[in-house]
Amino acid sequence: MAAILISKQVTIIHGKSDPYDGRTVKIKMVNGGYLGAHFWYDKDKRDVVSAYLYSHNHAGCGNTWKIKKQGKGYVFQIVKGHHGGVPVNSYLSCEAYFGKDTRDNNACGRSVYCAAHQWSGCAATFSINKYGNNKNQFTLKILSGNAHTPAGYNIAVHSFYGKDKRDATSTFVMAHSKAVPAVFELIDQ
Repeated sequence: MAAILISKQVTIIHGKSDPYDGRTVKIKMVNGGYLGAHFWYDKDKRDVVSAYLYSHNHAGCGNTWKIKKQGKGYVFQIVKGHHGGVPVNSYLSCEAYFGKDTRDNNACGRSVYCAAHQWSGCAATFSINKYGNNKNQFTLKILSGNAHTPAGYNIAVHSFYGKDKRDATSTFVMAHSKAVPAVFELIDQ
């Protein structure tokens, strides 16, 4: 009898009751755009295996993501892309490896641009933090990654600097040490 109870407890904790694990979604900012990455513009390209992440006003320009449980958090992997050499199977990443990855570092805090990276070893693991009363709204905070990943940073989207704007309908996404995080919602696909 005890073994059955333990089995049920494990199922409840790690099984279908997890509201995020295994979902295929578009990720949309509340009152904002859809998260995506591709190699459309030269400035999208981080290197040959990664592209900077953006928030785009058009749903069709956002990628479709698979959420996967990893340790105490989640990784996000692109399963369907858009035009422009989309890095399908890439992971949501945030690394301060190249100089151009760091957005700024001043009295307001430090921020680093996020990317979609083809190497799983560059994936960041995130906490999904419910926001407000809507069970589908959340913020993202980096829990861990590789040696270049800024753990503890919140995901945000600002258009303060000219370099933040990707084009007229999209803005690059960042991880920030102090800024208020962006609020997102999941749209099941």
